[in-house]
Amino acid sequence: MEYSKLSAGLEYFESVDFNFYSIVRDVMYLCNTLIVDKNVKLEVDLDTSIPEILVGDPSKLSQILLNVLGNAIKFVEKGDIHLKIMQHEQSGDQFVLEFDITDTGIGISEDNLKHIFDSFKQAELGTYATYGGSGLGLSIVKQIIEKLDGQITVESDLGIGTTFKFTLPYKKGNDTKILKGKINPNELEGSSELVKGMRILVFEDNILNQKLIEQRLRIWGCITYITDNPLNGLAILENKRVDIVLMDLRMPKMDGFEVTKRIRKSKNGYVREIPIIALTADFTIKDKDQCNANGINDYILKPYSPDELLSKLLKNKNNMETIHAIESNIISPRTNKIDKSPKIDLAIILEECMGEVGLLEELVTLYKQNALEFIGQVKLHLKNTDFNQLEFATHKIKAGLAMMQTFSLHKIVEQMHKICQTEKDIKYLEFLYDCFLMEYPIVEKAINMELENIRRNRKQ
Repeated sequence: MEYSKLSAGLEYFESVDFNFYSIVRDVMYLCNTLIVDKNVKLEVDLDTSIPEILVGDPSKLSQILLNVLGNAIKFVEKGDIHLKIMQHEQSGDQFVLEFDITDTGIGISEDNLKHIFDSFKQAELGTYATYGGSGLGLSIVKQIIEKLDGQITVESDLGIGTTFKFTLPYKKGNDTKILKGKINPNELEGSSELVKGMRILVFEDNILNQKLIEQRLRIWGCITYITDNPLNGLAILENKRVDIVLMDLRMPKMDGFEVTKRIRKSKNGYVREIPIIALTADFTIKDKDQCNANGINDYILKPYSPDELLSKLLKNKNNMETIHAIESNIISPRTNKIDKSPKIDLAIILEECMGEVGLLEELVTLYKQNALEFIGQVKLHLKNTDFNQLEFATHKIKAGLAMMQTFSLHKIVEQMHKICQTEKDIKYLEFLYDCFLMEYPIVEKAINMELENIRRNRKQ
């Protein structure tokens, strides 16, 4: 029996590298399966400055959390249970973490609070008949925490709720010892640069979570919009450029599934295609089916580490860069430095110029002038929402782009032309225009290099 083992000092304690975030996440998942009443809500707030990998006893941590949280679930008929984990102290690679578990349950009277950690002792005689349990769990929890060099306290108000607080010391661990298929931080090294400048909209109703995720995204150089109001968030999507949406599934006014439905039904083609990543601590098979049915692209289980968030952002980043046009043409700006310049072959055009390099140079100069004129005109027409002039400008430049063999630009302009004729979606046109602005300098550089090669070959 575990109690007798602890009393005799025979219980085994280990010290190994383990994924702290995974332990907390697994415990939250198990505890959520114990909640049968929809009126009970379990939440977790975790300070993301806590290292993901710690050295300690993961099984004992799981046992402590399951006992205390399970106790709270048992005595809460309606309301909230809140687990908050903070970094209490730090000295080098040594950490002391504080765990606060607060509930809005039946509470404990002051007289009975003194005996809450005694073996086989419960707060009130009537609680055994109503809620069950022997009262042994909290006694074991206290002994385990103290053997781990931690401390536990409890505060409670009868009829209002209870708060358990305990501290545990840990040491920063070595992630290479436990990877085994998990995210490899070495593979993510320098990857934060790839999300710099991304525009991310976060739907989150918990203020602490808002602050934590906003701080993390800003460290990476992301532009963030954070809201706890679904309608405000939908308005941001219609009026701001957003690359990825992080969606809390359990918002009170309108849950994440309903918000996602509205996004996927947007009249704005750009908005409809935005990648949506669900954020949730309570994720079941049913939730996964709902995510698939409503168009949620991916999900992150709370609590998640910065590396996990970064990995998900990178995974879904390309979805927005390769947005599908109406007729399945892919328009993709070349934002990755690894991408090679497009291959430009001016040999065919040189033949049409009867081998006259001077004439070819004049055509290239005219091409550049037309492109710059197009950029200036379209900027003005987009500002004025003038679809007729936009259609004329795109039609006028198409032939020149095709003649110069610059097919990446031609594809973008052709799509803009079709949008002007059909959906008249100004946000999507702005996106395509941005694609043109990113692509044109790369194309121009490739043309200049090809022209220089022709000149060099002629001199030899």
